[in-house]
Amino acid sequence: MSTPVAPDPGWLLTLWEQGLHAPRRQRDDALLACASQAAPPLALGLRQAGLLAAHAQWFGPGLALRSACPACAEELAWEVDSAALAQSLRQMPAATAAPALAHPGGRLHLRAPQVDDLDQAVAAGPQAYADALLAACVAEWQPDPTLAPPLPLPAPGDWPAALRDAALARLEALDPAASVSFALDCPACGHAWTAPLDPGAALWRKVQAAAERLLQEIDLLARAYGWREPDILALSPLRRAAYLQLVQA
Repeated sequence: MSTPVAPDPGWLLTLWEQGLHAPRRQRDDALLACASQAAPPLALGLRQAGLLAAHAQWFGPGLALRSACPACAEELAWEVDSAALAQSLRQMPAATAAPALAHPGGRLHLRAPQVDDLDQAVAAGPQAYADALLAACVAEWQPDPTLAPPLPLPAPGDWPAALRDAALARLEALDPAASVSFALDCPACGHAWTAPLDPGAALWRKVQAAAERLLQEIDLLARAYGWREPDILALSPLRRAAYLQLVQA
């Protein structure tokens, strides 16, 4: 098992400072860019996998999770291997050659949603989220040639219910790694539910906690020795820990 390699301390504080009040998309982009030293991917599944891989890279593979039973509030705790889960997401097969969906006025082709599509859907509001996501992911509309004049594609809110359900299922099949969840059973009452995992939020909590611990260390050493922040950050973690032991002794 490889040893976790956390970001450079100075960069960790910069990452925390930039992400503390940033919109969610920008924060995840910063985490992904810091971990891979490359432009963040747009595909949702690759982003999920990248965030989980970053967790394993910086803090180790063990990712502790909790979820409360919706029926009786019993809390379940479990741990997943973030590195193995990231690898599993990257290997999930996508329905790249999905057939068109039949619509009363023609045939509809969809593409896998990307992070830009989610931004657009979120901006539309909770009530219109699904319709906005479907509209953003329409790749091609083929009107029925037997109809004259050809019909334009209606807005997703006007699609038949069966088509709308099939289209949402198709989006999930086009990128099955886009969402991560766990099927749970409550040991107290037997209720079954699905608990989603947000890899970006889980990673950010670790980054925020690590940055806050580092700030406390800087504060202690600066008060004790009068050192500047860059001098303290230049110390190796081992030497910084040794000085902290002396200060706290």
